[in-house]
Amino acid sequence: MTPRDQAAFILEHLAGKARQEVKGRGMTDKSPPDTIIAVRSNVFEEGDTPGQLLWARFFQHIQKDKHVLSCSLNMLMVCDKIEELDSSATANRNSMLKDQLADAVSDEGLKRELRRLNVENLELSFFDARDRALKWLGESQHL
Repeated sequence: MTPRDQAAFILEHLAGKARQEVKGRGMTDKSPPDTIIAVRSNVFEEGDTPGQLLWARFFQHIQKDKHVLSCSLNMLMVCDKIEELDSSATANRNSMLKDQLADAVSDEGLKRELRRLNVENLELSFFDARDRALKWLGESQHL
């Protein structure tokens, strides 16, 4: 397929807002196909890697587990599985895990404290953050 044929194919199969965006920028079948795809991806923020998309999907499932310890262990397991598929998805694994833990917490005071710790103590490990959350929650250990 020539680049012109590729561009025509892409334009032919675009629909809705993506089609309006590309046409509104004056792109035609003479436009480079990579440019058309880049515009669509940039405008509609579809730049996540497959691993990042998987992490977002699996984290929704993990959040249903309201016990801090089991939730954190599930987060680690999912992170390991995603690294097997796409190592770039978890480039800053420790930071990502700490952020996800803070997001999973329903107690607003603990959520604020974990976010503060994440910002002020970049070297703090995920396990140290989790242990502080467990200590804060005391006996219940529930998110």
